[in-house]
Amino acid sequence: MKTDANTAFKAMTLFLEDYWNRVGRPDALGDLLSGLQLLQDGMPMDPAHWEDWMRALKAAKSGVR
Repeated sequence: MKTDANTAFKAMTLFLEDYWNRVGRPDALGDLLSGLQLLQDGMPMDPAHWEDWMRALKAAKSGVR
């Protein structure tokens, strides 16, 4: 049985792999980290990252991929 930490780690890995496959540039990590900064409402500066994160979390929970 996966723990929450295992699932979160897998989701993070899927999220980063998907991001790299879409962007794939050396400076991409800096861009990603900037977009992940949380606003006062708790959402990331770049709202598209939230959708990407939710997709990765769903895949990690289901064991797909």
